[in-house]
Amino acid sequence: MTLGIYLYDVRECDQIRMGGMQSIDENYQQYPPMYLSLYYMITAYSSGDVRYRAEEEQKILGKVMQVLYDTPVLDSRTLKASQLADTDDLRIEYLNMDTEDKMKIWGGVGSPYQLSLFYRIAPVELESTIRKEVTRVREIQIHSGGPLWSGESPPPWPWWTDIRAAV
Repeated sequence: MTLGIYLYDVRECDQIRMGGMQSIDENYQQYPPMYLSLYYMITAYSSGDVRYRAEEEQKILGKVMQVLYDTPVLDSRTLKASQLADTDDLRIEYLNMDTEDKMKIWGGVGSPYQLSLFYRIAPVELESTIRKEVTRVREIQIHSGGPLWSGESPPPWPWWTDIRAAV
């Protein structure tokens, strides 16, 4: 018995979009991560007797559905041994697809349709590799002075306020 797990589509996760640079430390910022939805097709292949092959494959796919239904979220405890242990929770969602859509996916790989399960796992974080060095303002001094003015508008700005920033 073989269980095939095939990644058939990758899309940007519309629910999560982060804007702006993220601080790594006081000297560097990084572009925000991209979040993805991964789409998988799961198929069972039995090498048993032809008379019982379909039944064996259905039992295995049924067991896969049970396990994924009982574990709809992969959290940091579940992922502790992997590189994904420090990421957000990954949600596993069964895709209730029409047979026609399933057949299109199978047709794309050039194989006849076989009973399969379809799932989406999201959000999967894809960290940016672009980092940017930044210079932070460490001190700012604001001095305001000069005589009070009379009239409708104040004198020109540099005369009455002096702002200095140290980096």
